[in-house]
Amino acid sequence: MPIDNAIQGMSVRLNKELDRAYFPLKTFAFLRFMMSALWSNPLSAIAYLLLAIAIVAMLFRAKNIPLAAAIVSLIAALLAGILSWTGAAALAVFSALCIWHFSLWKNFTSSTFPYALVFSGVLVLLATVAFAGHIVPGFANVKILDHIRVSPVSAPFTMYLNYDKVFSAFVLASCGRLFWAGSPISIKPPVGRARATGIGALVLGACLLVIIPISMVAGYIAFEPKVMPVLWLWALNNFLFVTFAEEVLFRGMVQGSFSRAFARFGWSPYIALAISAGLFGLYHLEGGWSYVALATLAGLFYGTAYMKTGRIEVAMSVHFLLNLVHVLLFTYPRLA
Repeated sequence: MPIDNAIQGMSVRLNKELDRAYFPLKTFAFLRFMMSALWSNPLSAIAYLLLAIAIVAMLFRAKNIPLAAAIVSLIAALLAGILSWTGAAALAVFSALCIWHFSLWKNFTSSTFPYALVFSGVLVLLATVAFAGHIVPGFANVKILDHIRVSPVSAPFTMYLNYDKVFSAFVLASCGRLFWAGSPISIKPPVGRARATGIGALVLGACLLVIIPISMVAGYIAFEPKVMPVLWLWALNNFLFVTFAEEVLFRGMVQGSFSRAFARFGWSPYIALAISAGLFGLYHLEGGWSYVALATLAGLFYGTAYMKTGRIEVAMSVHFLLNLVHVLLFTYPRLA
């Protein structure tokens, strides 16, 4: 499939400049790269921008804008070479699978058989993980940063704009109506925004008080205040793409489904919380077992935020703000 070679090539040159540039010049080099990338292939920028707009509209529970923006984003991604027809076909099959699964939750379909709900749920989960793990063919995600060291003592850091991971999560959230009241797998009706903000702040405070000291004692990070050169783009990517995709999967799909299923047997929702946190930790196995443990612990806080508010966006916010504190005040992503 056609790959966005122009942007990838410029990214390589950018990373060489960032490695040898002083801090004031790093941001200038990156802005120059972004302007060149937009000029060389504006369709790539349009595809990602419209996907971001679709997600923001979903967070604000708009009715028609998310789907319209996502469809145009998909077309732009095809034309730009981010997505091939193989990838588009995979997303179409995944969409049909999600529609079937959630129609089973609502008893809106006759296409069922014993344990069809469990079977379809496992398929949806595995498919979402396959998209998130970049196993599904047909995607050429744009690499923005390649093995950049944010500080002299930090491990190299690479950043992609992962179209496969994010668009599949968007499909899952849309079919399951995970950001709207009345979702078939919602844990509870969403609380008001003021109450949700207060709960989110309390969970975030507890999360920081637990995760940061343990990470430092474990030798994973050290206190190192800084401003990363491309912080604004990192923040947009981390909140709108990374935390959105991960919280939709692990809190919305996994924790929500298990909570609703366990409720039928009178089991505690904390069992679902523990399962989702454990799976979230294992999802980060590439970072090593210490990272798995830290991610599992963090997942308990993200899941608590969701369980107490019924709002995935609160879990997203706790997740993102922990990451932001990490990148601003401590070694990122970890000590080398």
